[in-house]
Amino acid sequence: MKHLMTLLAAVLLGGAAFAAPIATIPADTNVGAAAIYATPVTGGVLYVTRVTDPTGQGPTVATNFVPTAQLLPNAQVGTLNATTGSLAAGKITGALNVTLISSNATPGAQLVRTAAQMLSDFGVASGFTWNFSVCNSGAGTLTLTADSGATVTLSGTMTVAQNVCRRFVGNFTGAATATITSVGSGTYD
Repeated sequence: MKHLMTLLAAVLLGGAAFAAPIATIPADTNVGAAAIYATPVTGGVLYVTRVTDPTGQGPTVATNFVPTAQLLPNAQVGTLNATTGSLAAGKITGALNVTLISSNATPGAQLVRTAAQMLSDFGVASGFTWNFSVCNSGAGTLTLTADSGATVTLSGTMTVAQNVCRRFVGNFTGAATATITSVGSGTYD
């Protein structure tokens, strides 16, 4: 509520809580000019529409909150051709359902990013859950490993052999903690 009141006051008073409108609508004979603003807030995006009154009675403000999960793409596919190392941003994050295809002959251990980094990839709050798959077309075995700060707990089988696709569920259990759970596997052609 505090964020909402601050944002509303800033819009009403012409403050700088929003950089610039994401859309403007010119005035006509019945309605004054309108501007639509957007700003990220915890758990989503707040959209504010400010309409000026052509009679000079002051602006009308309407708000709409959209949860981050509704703003994320439904699916994303990425590739990895690397040996042992750390997964880059967006390799197993960034959409509600992510597929990572590894093609290196010796993928080895792949370190997941910290929970805070992955949370930032999504721009969501704790409690958010997503699905991802790791498919391995390379000759070696890929193994997901916990981040160096141990902010991500890994549960179940984390190895992905050649021609296997393993499914995972990720869940942010806090602002700096997450769990990744293996939930099954299948053949990758």
